[in-house]
Amino acid sequence: MAPGAAIIIACRDLLFRSKVETTLRHMGMVPRTLGAAGDLGAAREHHLQAVRLARQINSQWDEAHAWAGLGRCDLAAGQVEAAVGHLSTALAIFRRIGAVEAAGVAAEIDAIEP
Repeated sequence: MAPGAAIIIACRDLLFRSKVETTLRHMGMVPRTLGAAGDLGAAREHHLQAVRLARQINSQWDEAHAWAGLGRCDLAAGQVEAAVGHLSTALAIFRRIGAVEAAGVAAEIDAIEP
């Protein structure tokens, strides 16, 4: 295995798990995950780590998903201003790369803001 390949694989695994959690939440399912169990601090750290890893591997799509997850943690914690900020960061990235997720994140922001 090439040097650094294991790190990239580990990054992708972490980012994939973050996206699975987000997808399950959007589907209305109750996953057995950190956020669903009420440990928002641990979920927040998970998403912050995903942001850092996505930047290291230069994956804007994964970075946007991580920002969106962080915004959802903020919202669950009642931190509305921070939630809108993080979701807006995700939205800007999704729009810049032309990702279909932009519409869903925009709808989330619209639902939060009066």
